[in-house]
Amino acid sequence: FKSGWVGGLWPSVPAIPQFCVLGPMYHLYTSFLGQQGALVCTAVTETAITYGANTRNAEVAYNQYVPRKDRLTNLTPAYKPIGPGALMHAVRNALGMCGMRVFAAPLDEHMCKVIRNPQASRMVSDFVASCLSGAISMPFNQLYNFFVTSKEARESTRLQRVTLATTYLRGQYLTIAPDGSVRPSKIMLRDMGMRCLYAGTLFCIYATIERTLVENWPAWSEAYL
Repeated sequence: FKSGWVGGLWPSVPAIPQFCVLGPMYHLYTSFLGQQGALVCTAVTETAITYGANTRNAEVAYNQYVPRKDRLTNLTPAYKPIGPGALMHAVRNALGMCGMRVFAAPLDEHMCKVIRNPQASRMVSDFVASCLSGAISMPFNQLYNFFVTSKEARESTRLQRVTLATTYLRGQYLTIAPDGSVRPSKIMLRDMGMRCLYAGTLFCIYATIERTLVENWPAWSEAYL
């Protein structure tokens, strides 16, 4: 049971400032840069804060399940802001938050016609939209994990990593059927399903809490402060 949580301590500490960036900092960026610029800046800021810890987590978890001779050495410091796979990490972050920041509002315009309760409608929209963004961000999340746990990728140039990434995605997520056609593999469906549930649940809860605080803060501050 304990082995399933190996490395989990590393990202738990930077998760606190990360969620502050995801909310308050995003809105600050939006006021200066607009939505598109805010998405990019928020994603890059998140990566700068969490890259080292996330990478250390992935490395420790990887070492737990491979033979001793294949284990990674010189593990990444938890405070390191950039390294192999950092671009994939930032792209994953940007696409991951698109659900609650970009897709949810237009989706809710249609969802509210089916679900009459406004709060329930927006929550369902947040969940569905975040599941969609989870699916879109899944390949980048897997590439990030591949780059930080593959010895070959860690030692390659940026150009070589492009070839490695293409080969990895093709080998993981595509399969050749007996008739010669190319189809999605079972691994692709598994990874996408897990990513959708993770992103859908996480961002739906976050968006609901954020929206509740924003809507009620004036009344709460007036009553208690």
